[in-house]
Amino acid sequence: MTLSRFVAAVELIFILSPLALLAMWGATLTLPIGLAIAVENPYEFSAFLLGVWCGVSFVALVLGSLLVVRFVRSGRPALINAPRREWCAAIVGAFAALTGAGLAVVYQGPAFAIGLPALVPFFHVYCERRLAIADRST
Repeated sequence: MTLSRFVAAVELIFILSPLALLAMWGATLTLPIGLAIAVENPYEFSAFLLGVWCGVSFVALVLGSLLVVRFVRSGRPALINAPRREWCAAIVGAFAALTGAGLAVVYQGPAFAIGLPALVPFFHVYCERRLAIADRST
């Protein structure tokens, strides 16, 4: 196992797994409560938005974690051969994390920005994939 694959395994254990559990917990807790609040007061939808954000983040984290598992088990070629839906979900998750940072500022709620650490393993496997494509083309 190379150093890069070992680091990816550490990222999976210490970053992606806890964030996925937190996103799942956040979605199941805030989505119903936020929907009830939004029905009563349409101008107060930040709790509902947080629930939706957690749900999208959970799906993206799970599918992004599959990319990291593929890389740890099989190396760079597995990232090239990974299904497109996993890469799309990882990109949506990265976009959600970056947008969540902006929402944290607008709504003054740090819960939106909790997914920012997930960008570390995303950019790691993305760079590994780009390196594999570059190696294959030369």
